[in-house]
Amino acid sequence: MKYIVLSTEKKKELQKEYGVSHVTVWSALNYITKSDLSEKIRTAALDKGGVVVAKVVPSNFVPNCECQFIHKDNTVDQTIQTFSNGFQLKIYWREGKAEIIHDSKILKSYEVEKFKEWGSLLFETQQMNDTYAE
Repeated sequence: MKYIVLSTEKKKELQKEYGVSHVTVWSALNYITKSDLSEKIRTAALDKGGVVVAKVVPSNFVPNCECQFIHKDNTVDQTIQTFSNGFQLKIYWREGKAEIIHDSKILKSYEVEKFKEWGSLLFETQQMNDTYAE
């Protein structure tokens, strides 16, 4: 899990330079999109002084979200966690997969093998939610 840190001013420069929206730049800098355009935006961001940062989950991290547990056959089948800016983390426990969703669009998908991965996925979703408003 990584992202590119760049000043708001430089992000606006990228928007103008590429004729794209805030969301397009944000998606590229958070490695959500995987297109030629997003690669160009990431390269330009690094050329403008951006820095790639790895997301490390702090030991005291507590997500700020609403939780919903969907049960099937007396066990938790799905966990849906919804954040303030509309981001969701959906974990399908039986299927061993997880998705980060925003505006009904799947932004990222993961295979989830271990319960301990849940915290990392929550942290990534929280970070995406928190930086979206910038």
